[in-house]
Amino acid sequence: MDTEQAEEVDDSQIILDRLLERSDSIAEQWLEDVKVDVEVPSSETISEPQLLDSIPEVLEQVVAVASGGSQSIQFDRHDYAEKHGRERAGYDFDPSELVREYQVLRHVVFQDIQRIVSELGGGADPAGRG
Repeated sequence: MDTEQAEEVDDSQIILDRLLERSDSIAEQWLEDVKVDVEVPSSETISEPQLLDSIPEVLEQVVAVASGGSQSIQFDRHDYAEKHGRERAGYDFDPSELVREYQVLRHVVFQDIQRIVSELGGGADPAGRG
């Protein structure tokens, strides 16, 4: 591994560490965005704690997989994405609403990655497209 590749790995780990540090604020932003998203109308019928349920844990699993600590989510441990889906089914969420929730989470995470990259003084595309 050359020096440039090592720096990219270090930067990636810094970004992932910061995402974990900000997981509460990411979850709160996600909650705000989902509550006003017209594609998730069921969000109006359940409480904020019920809406948030396992989103912070889902985010932690995503970061764990992205950090290379795990090549996939460990299904023998807590599978928070499955838990989240089951809870939504109990609230009569339409599957498209569940998918939309994850799209909103992805959007919020990428916004936060862009902020982190800016704070680090970099201009790299956080999705690795350039």
